[in-house]
Amino acid sequence: CRTHYPQEVVIAMSRNTEERKDAGLSATMILDCPRRAILAQRYPYYERVSDYWARFQGTIGHLALEHYGDQQEGVIREERFARTYHVDGIPLTLTARPDKIDTTCGLLIDYKFVGSVPTTPKPNHVAQLNIYADVLADGVHLSSQRPVSFQIVRAGIIYASWRRVRKLSVDIWPPEQRQKFIEEKLRPFAQFAADETLPPILFERSGERDARCDHCPLRQICDRIHDHGD
Repeated sequence: CRTHYPQEVVIAMSRNTEERKDAGLSATMILDCPRRAILAQRYPYYERVSDYWARFQGTIGHLALEHYGDQQEGVIREERFARTYHVDGIPLTLTARPDKIDTTCGLLIDYKFVGSVPTTPKPNHVAQLNIYADVLADGVHLSSQRPVSFQIVRAGIIYASWRRVRKLSVDIWPPEQRQKFIEEKLRPFAQFAADETLPPILFERSGERDARCDHCPLRQICDRIHDHGD
């Protein structure tokens, strides 16, 4: 296909997508549209390079930090962990890949590469770090299946754009609050596992679709199932 993007960039994007397939049900997935997450696991789809590019710039930034980050005792970078939750009797494994964990002081750090740096943490990002904290509290290292019990007491997000960097602290919720939130987010996936009932269209108000649907690579499949079933 014809594109203005260099071949190397297109190949890198494709490989990044393939690598993420091993993530299973991740923290970022349950914070997004559950309908999209389920459909992505069942149907092949094509994602436009122009739509993927904005997200891939964040991947580039993460790779640079991972490459140049110092090896420090007690610090874990970019490794994936998992924890199984039981929602309405259905076991669901949730994975998390924090950018940086300092196990010596219970510190969790996440990097966000954005177009405009916010003055306060975005709610979804706060939720993401709290999901990470809960997975790390009683989970396993995904590749080795070694149990982990990292108690996160402090967390922060480092927002970075081309012009500035800002560090913002994030409150860690009590375990009961974290688990209740996670169970609510996992419930649509538990329902689908039980009887294959798809979640409703998330970004729809009064019959009109939200602009976020316009950039979804599964929009046509989603609409077809909504209108006719499949």
